[in-house]
Amino acid sequence: MAESNKSRVHQLLQDGFKSTKNYISEHVDARSIVEQAQRNVRILA
Repeated sequence: MAESNKSRVHQLLQDGFKSTKNYISEHVDARSIVEQAQRNVRILA
């Protein structure tokens, strides 16, 4: 019982991650994300 729940949750997470990755690759330029992240790191550092 617990095993099947665990695999179901894992599947949901994988599906969510996949669709998030697809959404990001379709709607956002990865380079701008990296630049934004580097800027944020510089601000925090």
